[in-house]
Amino acid sequence: VVLLLVASASMIAGLAGNIQNPAIANMEADLPATASQISLSISLFIGLQGFMPLLWSAISEVKGRKVVYVVSLAIFTAGSAVVATSKTIQLVIIFRCVQATGHSAPNSGAATLADIFDPVERGTKMGIYYIAPLLGPSLAPIMGGVLTTGFNGRAPFWFLTICSGLSCSLIFIFFKDTFRKERSLTYQNVLKSRLKSQASNAS
Repeated sequence: VVLLLVASASMIAGLAGNIQNPAIANMEADLPATASQISLSISLFIGLQGFMPLLWSAISEVKGRKVVYVVSLAIFTAGSAVVATSKTIQLVIIFRCVQATGHSAPNSGAATLADIFDPVERGTKMGIYYIAPLLGPSLAPIMGGVLTTGFNGRAPFWFLTICSGLSCSLIFIFFKDTFRKERSLTYQNVLKSRLKSQASNAS
């Protein structure tokens, strides 16, 4: 169940980068927006997509995996909904950045699998897991094209809103946190720092 939840979340995250591409012409006419403005929204998304997993990973080592998944997917869902309803390119750019901030956490799902699977079976589980984030970007242009042709340029973002909202709800209900404090060096260092601070304040 954990593998399915984490893999599905990472696949949705994988869709987010490229699903916009078939809708670019539609968005330029609808907002309206220039090609350079659309390119800026994509560039900022990709930049944050690469940076934010570092932050989410550090937080998950202190607060636990479930909190990070639920909060990040909620942020991603909210960002997707605002992009889907945006009337200006400025809002699209800002909330594509919000999307990227939230969608990056599921891409760090390998840490969750390392928590629960022994080294002997971890390789197989990791192989299954990595199908999802790799398949997402491959399917995104196809799905984006189908949604844009069948509906409009906002449909891909509504699709992301629905899928991420569903994933967030399922993780909140069914996901049991796999984080083990005793195995986390980050958590132990934070704990030591807090204890030293409390001891110095007491003295």
